[in-house]
Formats: sequence, structure tokens, C-alpha cells
Amino acid sequence: MLRRVCLVGARPLIRQLGPTPLRNFTIGREETPVYIPIDRLKISCCKSSGPGGQNVNKVNSKVEIRFHVESADWLPTPVRENILQQYHARITLAGELIIRDERSRYQLQNKANCLQKLRDIIEAASCQPEEPHKLNSEQRRLRVEAIQRERLRQKRIRSSIKQDRRENLD
Repeated sequence: MLRRVCLVGARPLIRQLGPTPLRNFTIGREETPVYIPIDRLKISCCKSSGPGGQNVNKVNSKVEIRFHVESADWLPTPVRENILQQYHARITLAGELIIRDERSRYQLQNKANCLQKLRDIIEAASCQPEEPHKLNSEQRRLRVEAIQRERLRQKRIRSSIKQDRRENLD
């Protein structure tokens, strides 16, 4: 049985549930539900430098989640490719994505924050950028041309002012 962390009030709770569900994401033209199987994540805890006072030296409250992106068959291929491109700075040489959290003094709350960060990463990688319409690109081109014409007009005006000053000095 898998565990899912839920926060109720100030106290984190663990519920025995299945994989953590995500919203349905549109990948390409089809809507696909994506689940995070917690048993496939490497979750480790260590001592935190965050809040907690002297308790920080005794309790492992910092949480680190790792998973191998290329072998994550629970993610669709385009999402995996987008994660590899967008988050290359967080991926180790072994191909593992690292997500850390130490904001809270409670380990379970940090674990919930890490899972939320993972959900956000998957959601960001699932979004396909909209293709620009021809109308928008045409309007942008016309706007850029108008701005350049105005810049050159202002440059000519400034140049003529400076030339007039030179003629008066001679």
C-alpha cells in the first residue's frame, strides 16, 4: 500500500492510498491522466539548515526526492523530453531529477512540498506552447517596423538640431 501525505491544519497526516493523482493534462491532442507512483521515487531525509531551533541538529527534516527521468515509464514520452530540456540544471549526470525542500521544521510537510514541486514540474512540462497565429505575427512585424521608422525619424530630428548648432558656431 502506498502512502500519500495530506496536510490538515498545522499537523501533517499520512493516509494509506494509491498513487498521488494529478489533474488530466492535455498532451498533444489527447487528455492523459498522470499519476506519481511514490514507490518509484527515491525519498531520503537528512538534517536541515532551515527553521527548527536546536531541534534542527537532532531531526532529519530536509527531504530530497530523486527519480530517473528517462526510465520513468509512468510519464508520457513528450513530458519526459520536456523535463529533460527545461530542468537540465536539476538533473544529475546519472539522469536523476533532484527535488529538495527544507522550508518547514516538519519532515512530512517538507515531503508534501517536494511532491507538490514534482506535480508543478510535470504540469509545466505537460503544457504545449501555443503556435502563433499568422495574424499575430503580421501585427508584430508591422509594430516593429513602425517603431523602427519612429526611431529613425527621431534620430534625423536630433541630427538636424546638432547640425544647426554647428552652423551657428562657425
